[in-house]
Amino acid sequence: MEIGTLLPTTKVENEECVLCFNDIDSEQGVNICVKCFRCVCHEHAKEHASKDGHCMFLNRRRHKIEVKSDPYKLGIGVEGGFQDAKYEYEYELRLYDSENYEVFPMECVDDEAAVDLIEKLKKLPNISQAAEVEQWELKIEECKHIKELDQSQIVNSDPHMHCSSCELENNLWLCLTCGYVGCGRKNFDGSGGNGHALEHFKQTGHPVCVKMGTISPDGRADLYCYSCDETVSDSHIKEHLAKFGINVDTAVKTESTTTELNVQRNKDWDFDTVSKNGKEFDTFEGPNSVGLVNLGNTCYMNSVLQLLASIEQFENEVTSPDYEKQRWTDPKRQFYRLFHELLEGKRKSVSPRLLRTAVCRDRPQFMSGEQQDAVEFFQYLFNYITVHNPQSYLTHVEFDQVNLMQCANCADVTTTFIKDQPVLVLSPQPHFGEEELQVKIEDLLETSLNIEYPTRKCDKCQKTGANQKILFTNFPDLLFVAVQLDNISPTGMCKKMNIKVLFDPDNFDISKYKSDIKQENVQVDETKVSELMNFGFSRSQCVRALQNVDSVEAAVQFIIDNPQEVSPAVQQVMEMGFSEDEARDALQETSGNVVLAIEWLFGPRKKSAHSTKSDGNSVYELVGFLQHKGTSALCGHYVATVKRDGKWVLYNDEKVAVYPDNEPPEFGKGYLYLFRRK
Repeated sequence: MEIGTLLPTTKVENEECVLCFNDIDSEQGVNICVKCFRCVCHEHAKEHASKDGHCMFLNRRRHKIEVKSDPYKLGIGVEGGFQDAKYEYEYELRLYDSENYEVFPMECVDDEAAVDLIEKLKKLPNISQAAEVEQWELKIEECKHIKELDQSQIVNSDPHMHCSSCELENNLWLCLTCGYVGCGRKNFDGSGGNGHALEHFKQTGHPVCVKMGTISPDGRADLYCYSCDETVSDSHIKEHLAKFGINVDTAVKTESTTTELNVQRNKDWDFDTVSKNGKEFDTFEGPNSVGLVNLGNTCYMNSVLQLLASIEQFENEVTSPDYEKQRWTDPKRQFYRLFHELLEGKRKSVSPRLLRTAVCRDRPQFMSGEQQDAVEFFQYLFNYITVHNPQSYLTHVEFDQVNLMQCANCADVTTTFIKDQPVLVLSPQPHFGEEELQVKIEDLLETSLNIEYPTRKCDKCQKTGANQKILFTNFPDLLFVAVQLDNISPTGMCKKMNIKVLFDPDNFDISKYKSDIKQENVQVDETKVSELMNFGFSRSQCVRALQNVDSVEAAVQFIIDNPQEVSPAVQQVMEMGFSEDEARDALQETSGNVVLAIEWLFGPRKKSAHSTKSDGNSVYELVGFLQHKGTSALCGHYVATVKRDGKWVLYNDEKVAVYPDNEPPEFGKGYLYLFRRK
C-alpha cells in the first residue's frame, strides 16, 4: 500500500467531497486518499483513482445520535452554549478503480506505517470543528463602574417587585447604587417595559443595574452598565446584592437574561418568514433555492454570497468550464463548487466552508466564528475576485468619481480622482433615539456627496473654508449602495442607528451626480513636472500627482501620502507609453514579470477589464439587498433578499422563502443594496 506522510501541520478535509457536496452523512460517505489525503465522494474517488493512480482510500461515514440540551450561553462549542449533535462513525478501507471499488479488510494491512496512518486519520477531529475556528462566545467582562461601585447611597434596602414609577411586575432592574427598581426598555415590537430604569440613570448617573428575575444560586445574573452601554459581569455580585437583603444562594431564577434571549433569537430568527396574518411564507424551490449553512455566526458571509449569486453574469462566470477544470485547492474550483450547487437547487442547503478557507485563509477575522461587517466582507471578496481575475464581470460594478474641492473664499477648485470604487457609501446624519428616523435617499445623496469643510485651508488664498462635491465619471451596469448605519453614540460607543431609507425600488435616478471631467483630460503643467522631478520623483508619479492637485507643494504631499500608488514595475511598463491601468492589467496577467507584461501589451490580447468602465443611463432598479437585524453587531443577524422572476426571495442562512405578493420586503431597512440599470 502506497501511503503519504501525515505531518502534525497537515490539515485533512474529512467531512465533504472537495469537488462536490456529498459528505459523511450520505449513503456512501466520503473517501480519504491515503496517499495525498484528498477527500472525495464515491464517484470522484473513481475519477481520482483513474486520473491520479491513487487507489486506496479510508471510507468514513457517520450516523447521528440525538442529544437534547438547552443552551444558556451565547456561544458555540462552549459549555452552556450551542452544542454540536453527537455521532457514531464507521470506517473501512476501499480499493477503487475507474469503475467501482472493493472493501480491503483492515486486518490485511500488515505495514506498520500504514496501520499507524489509518489510526491517525480515524482520530482526526472533524475539520469544521477546529476549536480555534469554530468556537465563538460573547465575552462579558467586568467594567470599571462595577469595580468602582459606590453603595453608600442606598435608600431602598428592601426592593419591591414592581417598578417604582409604574405598575409593571416583570422585566425589573435594580439599581446597585441606590436600590431604585425600574422597568426595562421598550422593545422594537412593543413588548418590554416603559424605560424607567434608563430614565433613572439619566437623572442620577447611577450606572449599573441587575435584572431581578435573573438572579440564580450559581451567581449568574443579568447586569447592565448604562454608562458603558454594555452587558457586564460582577465578580462580587453576592456581596453587592446582600446590601439589599437578597440572598443569592436561595434566589430563584424566573426570567431570561439578555444573553439567553439573544441565544433564542439566534436559534429561531423566524419572524422574517411569518406574514401579517400569521401564515408562514412559502418555501422557494428550483434553481437558486439552496440555503447556506451558518458556520458559527457567518450570516454576514452567507448573505453576501447569496447577493452575488443573484448576478446572472457572475454566476455564469464562476460556473464556467474554466473554473470547473481547476484543482480543488484553487479558489476558482471552490467558487464553481458552491455556485454550481446554488444554481442547481437540488439540496436544501450547503456549507460555504471550503470556499471560505480558500478565499479567507489570510484574513483571520473572516476565518473566526465572530460576527463581522457584511459590507467589509463584500469589499474584501470583491477585491479578491477582481485581483485574481481582472476580466471578471464584477468589474462592471466599479465606478470612478471626481472630487471637486472649492474654496469658499477665492473659488479655487482642487480636483482629485477616486478610481475603481465598488460601493457607494451613504452616510446619514447621526441619530441615536429609539424612534425610527425616516430619511429620503435623495437627502442621503446630498449630504454624502456635498460636504462642507469649514476648517480646510486653501493652498491659493490661505483662507479656511471649502465645499466638496463628489460626482460620478461613469454609471456602472450594477450599482452597490451601502447605508452607513453605525456611528459613535454620545457615550462613545459604536451603535447602530434606527433609520429607514425612503426610495422607489423601481426608479433610482442619480443623473444629477454625473461629471464630464475625465482624469486623462486633465492637462498638467510641464514646468511643474520638471520642478517636481528635481525632488527625485519619477515622471509618472509627478504627472499623477498634478492630475489630482494644482500646486507643487500639494503635489509633493500627494506623492508622500500615496507612496505605493505606482510600484516600480508599473512605472517601468508606463515608461513604454502605456497607461497605469494597462500596466497593472498586464502585470496581473504575467504574474508581475515586466518583460512579459510589455510583450503582452504589444501583442494581441483581450481588452483590458479596466481600460473602459461600463457607462450608460442613470436610472436603476433594486434587485437585491442585505439587512442587518438587531441593535448590536455582537448579537445581530444578516439576511439577503433577492428579486427572482418577479418574486422577492428571502435568504436567511439555510432557510429560503418567498415574500407574499401583498407583503413586499421592508426595502428601507437595508444595509447594502444592489441596483441594476433599467
